[in-house]
Amino acid sequence: MFPSLSGFKSHPHHHKKTYPKIVDFALFLKKKHRLMDSTIESKVRRIKRLAKKVNLWNVEEVKDVITLSPWRNSYKELMEYAYCDWCEFQGFKHKPRSYYRKETLPYIPIGKDIDHLIAGINKKYAPLLQLLKESGWRSRSFNSRNSVFNNL
Repeated sequence: MFPSLSGFKSHPHHHKKTYPKIVDFALFLKKKHRLMDSTIESKVRRIKRLAKKVNLWNVEEVKDVITLSPWRNSYKELMEYAYCDWCEFQGFKHKPRSYYRKETLPYIPIGKDIDHLIAGINKKYAPLLQLLKESGWRSRSFNSRNSVFNNL
């Protein structure tokens, strides 16, 4: 128990949990795998999330937690890869499971959504978006080097 200013003892779960090896893990990822900072941050976040749920030293428990969690399969796979790197950092082997990634269809906005976007955008770009909507241009033709708008 930790003493507090008001005289009562607070519970340990109210205090922020520290993970002393996390900094070393981040440095390991930077040196050994030469990952970008954003990738390192996301892997560290995943390991912290796992550490809150389960003992990271017990591989079977970690596998069970990842498998039984309500996360999408793509996120479970990312958790497996982060845990695999953690195991490598700690000096033992772990082969990550692969999960079937369910493909989802992209969001295609309806006409009202596009009209709301055009109404809320800067007056400079609204006529251009209106033209794109009415003519049915695709992003490839708009971004091509031979586009009409390159000469404006």
